[in-house]
Amino acid sequence: MTPSVEGAERVKVGVLLAGAASATGALAGFVAGTAWAIAHLPRLPAVALAALVAVAAGADIVHRRGWGPPPPSVRRQVPREWSRLFSPRTVAALYGARLGVGPLTILVTWLWWAAIVGAASLGPWPATLAGAGFGLARAGVGLAVAPRLPAEAAPRVASLRRREPLAFALLTGAIVLGCAVLA
Repeated sequence: MTPSVEGAERVKVGVLLAGAASATGALAGFVAGTAWAIAHLPRLPAVALAALVAVAAGADIVHRRGWGPPPPSVRRQVPREWSRLFSPRTVAALYGARLGVGPLTILVTWLWWAAIVGAASLGPWPATLAGAGFGLARAGVGLAVAPRLPAEAAPRVASLRRREPLAFALLTGAIVLGCAVLA
């Protein structure tokens, strides 16, 4: 969110961002869960879910060391031109819509894939909840951090980026734990 949005408008823009991110995350989860169900794939047991997360975490470590492939994603943020072409509310909705579906932006972790596959194995509704949780968490981090970062915050952002794998691991762990409880 830009500093030019203040007061009640800032709240509206934040709600649109979070709402769009959670809605598209939920949609992505629902589609994944429905595809899993249509394909008649088996529900993953808790041990398999834990193994899936471990493999994803390992893939993240290997990738960060330069040895493995990055997680599939478009590896681009939303177009900056949007902020010049559209109102802040429209930009928030468009940005949130893309942010909620991890691979449609810069996805730096394999853990999104582990979470969506694990949740999809439980069906459309658990996958919908996992996707919505991911989108809401991703938007929430942006909403919490962005207003507090000064323009010259590159070192602080770099520090936060180094902690991102841990944050994704914790979020994925929570999603997988929820899936294990449902399994």
